[in-house]
This record gives sequence, C-alpha cells and structure tokens, in this order.
Amino acid sequence: MNGNLVLKTVEALSKPACKLIDAVSSSIGQAYRPRYIKRMSDAKAYEIKTISQALKDNSDLPISYNSEGVSVDSSNFEELLKRTGKRLAFQELKKQENLENIVDSAFIELQSSDKDVDADVDPDWMSRFINSASRISDYEIQGIWSKILTGEILRPNSYSLRVLKVLEDISQSEALTFSKMSKFIFSHLGMYNDDEILAKHAIEYSDLFALEECGLINVSGFIMYTKPLEAGKREILFRTKNYVLIGLSSDKNIEFAIPQYPLTEAGKGLIKIVRPDNEVDYDFLIDSTKKIKATAKNSTISLHKIVALDNDGTIRYDKESLI
Repeated sequence: MNGNLVLKTVEALSKPACKLIDAVSSSIGQAYRPRYIKRMSDAKAYEIKTISQALKDNSDLPISYNSEGVSVDSSNFEELLKRTGKRLAFQELKKQENLENIVDSAFIELQSSDKDVDADVDPDWMSRFINSASRISDYEIQGIWSKILTGEILRPNSYSLRVLKVLEDISQSEALTFSKMSKFIFSHLGMYNDDEILAKHAIEYSDLFALEECGLINVSGFIMYTKPLEAGKREILFRTKNYVLIGLSSDKNIEFAIPQYPLTEAGKGLIKIVRPDNEVDYDFLIDSTKKIKATAKNSTISLHKIVALDNDGTIRYDKESLI
C-alpha cells in the first residue's frame, strides 16, 4: 500500500473510528485494522517455545506424576511440552478472536458516527477492557461489550472499571433476564417497589434476586428514591423517553419519596445498552404512576406526554395529565 493510499484510507475514517484505532493500538501495541488484525499469537508462541526450552535445558530430571506422587520420567517430556504449547496457543487465539469480534463491531458503528470526539480513552481503562473482553466468547454478550466500547470512545468515563468487573461475570441468561426486565425499570428511579404492581405485570422475585446476585439491581431492604419539592413549584420526579412525572408540593417544602429497587452502577450502564430508547412499558408506567399519585401526601402528582426537548435542556409537555 503506497503512502497516498494510506493517507486516503485514514482520511476516510470517521473521527470516532480513528479514536478507536488509537485506543486499541495503545493497549495491544499494534495498529488495528478492522477484520484484518494480525493475530497476536506470534509473541505468545515464542514465549511458549522459550520457556519450554529453558525448562528442558535446566531440568536434569524430567518430572512426571504417578501413584506415589511426583517422580521422574523422561519418556513423555517432549509430548507434554507440545500439548502445553498447543493448549496455550489455542487459548490465546480464542482470546484474540473474541477481542476482534468486539472491536470490529464497535468500529462499524463508530465509522458511521459524525460526532466530534476530542477526549482520549484512559489507557488503564482500555487495558482492563481488552483483558476482560478477550474472555467473552458468547455472541450476545460480545454485542454488549461492543456497545460499551463504542460508548466509551464517544464519551470517555461513561463506564467505570467497577462496571467492567461486574459485566465480565454476567452470563447470557442473566443478560436476557435483565433485557426482559428493563422495560419495567425507570432509569433514574430503578424499579418501582410495589407488590401489587409487580404481581400484576408478572414480575418474578426470583428474577429480581438473580439480577441482584449478579450485581445489577439492589432488592435488599426498603430503599426510597427521594426528590425535594419546593412549595408551589413544579418539579420533575423522573422521565422516560416520551413521558415525564411531575410533582407539586401543596403548601410547604417536602422530601417526596418513592419506594424503589435501585439499579447498581453496572445496571445503569447496562440498561443504556439493552434499552437505548429509555422507554418504559406504557401499561406499567400508567399503573405505577397512578399508585404513586394515590399514595402521595401533601403533593399533587401528574404524568404528561413530552412534546419537545429544547437545546437548553428544557422539557416541554402537554398540560393535560394522563393519570
């Protein structure tokens, strides 16, 4: 490839895609080329060969194991080294394949982005991501990790190292359970904690406990989501993509409280991936907000359809309440 062609190729990349290449290259020590990454097994193969030779050269008596414990036996030493080398090489190749699948998917998405990205991804975060992502072989979970990488490139510090640690251990079934439950979760509130509402919508406590065990939601104890309401002033209690819940204190400043099962930091990160539109099941939204309104004290609660979002962050909504 001549210099002019290389230059044209680089110029054809979007800025987020270039950021991805820089971030990955800084951690794995070589330039990333989507779908054509050179396998990194050469270094590991050399390492295996060197260590094996050193063991062989410095071992006066080859080691083997029998019914009496550790003993010496030179008959299978070469075969043992070969099997060890093949196993390690296979493991490293599999890790590289996992990583390439994830990074390639992120590249495809970032290449279509026109967002101006100036901040760099933290090298320590990128190193941890690569180490963790290389262990993810499930196709569905790889999709989640690709979204994490995409989000971090577009907005560095979106996902903490703690989030990566939690998500590294999540199985496909747990991810599917969370995806199924996500339509009943308010991003800032968590899941509304009311036995009657949960039972009506067939939300199983076994699923909630499973999600708690893998570190995505907290169902222990009685936890409240609180929002200060100033007397006579309308405040947004929470919002979804299309709806906003408004609270109005009657005659004094109060601390409005809603019982909840809050998301953990990892849960908040994951829900942005499995439910990017931030919309809640409509029937669940209506039932939950009606119950919140019925149990509210010293305040008026109303649910409204969002009409527009202004550039300054102001939310405009229909005056008529849906509850």
